[in-house]
Amino acid sequence: NTINALNKLRTFMDGRLVSPYLSEYSAATTRDMMLRGETISISNWPFVGRPLLETFGNESIGVTNNPSFGTKKGKITLGGWRLAINKLVNTEEREAAVRVIKFLTSFEATKYRLMNQN
Repeated sequence: NTINALNKLRTFMDGRLVSPYLSEYSAATTRDMMLRGETISISNWPFVGRPLLETFGNESIGVTNNPSFGTKKGKITLGGWRLAINKLVNTEEREAAVRVIKFLTSFEATKYRLMNQN
């Protein structure tokens, strides 16, 4: 739940595992920190894809799941594409919308955005 997540974040900040300003960073701030080599990871990687590739090259950049604890597997949490289907549309429109969403969230489309945005 939210309280447990915030408490865990606080322990990370207290233990200096993450910056105490982590929750205040903008996408531009984290991009600039990454480009200066001041951080080893970044959560908003689509925003910085092209600048990272231009700075460090294709062989130096990787994308993975978030770290996890114990036996649980980490999850990729970046998202929020705001993609939805209106429940009032007809079946044909719904099926078309599903195809569009599947494409937009596919590996190929994600890779394209990473390589071509910014």
